[in-house]
Amino acid sequence: MNRKIAIFLWILLVATQTQDLQAACPTGLPTCNVTNPRYFDAGDGKALYLTGSHIWHNFQDWGTTTPPPALDYPGFLDFLEDNGHNFMRGWTWEHARWIPWSANSEPSSLYIAPLPFLRTCAPATGSALDGEPKFNLDSWNQEYFDDIRDRVAAADASGIHVSVMLFQGWSFKRPGLPGDPWQGHPLHHLNNCNGIDGDPPTGTPATRTGTGHRVHSLQLPEITTLQKSFIVKMIETLNDFDNIIWEITNE
Repeated sequence: MNRKIAIFLWILLVATQTQDLQAACPTGLPTCNVTNPRYFDAGDGKALYLTGSHIWHNFQDWGTTTPPPALDYPGFLDFLEDNGHNFMRGWTWEHARWIPWSANSEPSSLYIAPLPFLRTCAPATGSALDGEPKFNLDSWNQEYFDDIRDRVAAADASGIHVSVMLFQGWSFKRPGLPGDPWQGHPLHHLNNCNGIDGDPPTGTPATRTGTGHRVHSLQLPEITTLQKSFIVKMIETLNDFDNIIWEITNE
């Protein structure tokens, strides 16, 4: 099964287990426009044209210092409103440090925060590859989910639809690019204290790919279970908002 279809089916499965979707959906939710199915319909029969301006850190902060500087999120929403925009992608990253298009060295190295997991592993387990405590994949970082909820709520109050990104293809090592964000990923075996390995050795002799791409393959049961739990947590966080569109992954 195509991995994107599979993840989308997870979302539908979790949602239908939670409540009756038909009963839960009020009129006014974006649906397919009958006259022109290339557009959404806000419930009044008129095509809903979604347009907006993009930045890469509207759901998490990033920068060359740690902690990274906070985004002027109200200012970003004001910019969208002032320009007649009604849509934004809620951009999320899966890794804590580094970027694929720049080498893993200062001063171009980026820090990204918050992430969904707490860094509460005991010092005896050692440090993650970015020098910080390892991630505990059994402990959600509630700040991450609260921040996203607050930002979706503020966008809703401003009349902005939000595509909520669940997973991120640029949080891994990509061929031909100098940087390696996989080194900062919680699912890297050296970055968590739970024994989770997003790039387990395979072949003869057994070796790791060094990229982390198998995390999005549905081939690693422990990773798939963790991703399902994350999706449940995100739905529980945002399920009462009508201005969201679930985006399975970026690239």
